[in-house]
Amino acid sequence: MRTKLLQKLTVVFTLILFVSIVPVSANPPQNAIGYWTEAMMKSAKPLELVMDARTGIGQLQIGTEAQPQTTGDDWTGGNLPQTAVGKVFFSIGRSNYVCSGSVLSDEDNSNSRSIVITAGHCTIDRGKFVTNFMFVPNYDADIADNSISPENRWYAQNLVVNKEFARQRSFNVTAIQNDWAFAVVRPGTFTKNRTSLTNPSGNLDGLAGSFTYSVSGFSSAGVTSTSFGYPQAAPYNGKELKYARGAIFADPNGYGTWGMNSTLTGGASGGPWLSTFEPTSPTSGSVSSVNSYKYTNDSSRMYGPSFNSRTTATLNAALGIIAGNTADLIVP
Repeated sequence: MRTKLLQKLTVVFTLILFVSIVPVSANPPQNAIGYWTEAMMKSAKPLELVMDARTGIGQLQIGTEAQPQTTGDDWTGGNLPQTAVGKVFFSIGRSNYVCSGSVLSDEDNSNSRSIVITAGHCTIDRGKFVTNFMFVPNYDADIADNSISPENRWYAQNLVVNKEFARQRSFNVTAIQNDWAFAVVRPGTFTKNRTSLTNPSGNLDGLAGSFTYSVSGFSSAGVTSTSFGYPQAAPYNGKELKYARGAIFADPNGYGTWGMNSTLTGGASGGPWLSTFEPTSPTSGSVSSVNSYKYTNDSSRMYGPSFNSRTTATLNAALGIIAGNTADLIVP
């Protein structure tokens, strides 16, 4: 990888067996509202999942930020990718990290609930959910507007992952095949871990727009994907939305995941892969995978899970969470 690493973070998941949807308490409470100052957001480190092709085992690596930004394809088309894709901030213990995510259409605005999709490795660590999970859509650190103001920060009421990811003892093949997660956000104030969290007024779908979800968007190799994210590991600095576009292909190691040409680095994890998306008319698109991992010997290709019935079950569990339920979920 071109990424210069500060350190390596190996995450080992505790084996957890679930036979039904079981609420799981998150880590000890922290004051997420007061926690995420602009300084804390800027100091959060990018995570990147890197797989060893020989062993089929991956590690999370923490990348160093490039100053100034030296390369990359800026997304300048505005519209839905700009507003509905954002940065994800979270804590593991006392350390702060950044990934990417996007808003999904929930097809039901009656309860003002919104869904954010990201990568599983951005939501759970060693069998425990991360803390201080916050989504900032339309992030742009170089523009003097409200993109990183408190009025544009959305705190997760719930995090939902699939057991096939959460139960693994390492980032093995099963983990990367199930590396997705969904966050439930609602407007107004709610209490989680004895902390009062206040999201902006209005519905995130209505304010930022949303992508549809398609489990069959990538039906075969050769389908065009457009991926988005906020890469922050060198040679990027995480300040602007980036994208890659190209035909998908099967993982050459036969792991049942999709690949595409992409130089996006750490910080882009969880960003959407869109099917049925045209850059010349960027007002729609379906999320059919997310940025998940790269290989240690190839920085030019990104890989993402192939959505399936387990992805849909995880999303349905997130959609089924009622207002006031702040327990996070691992879905069987």
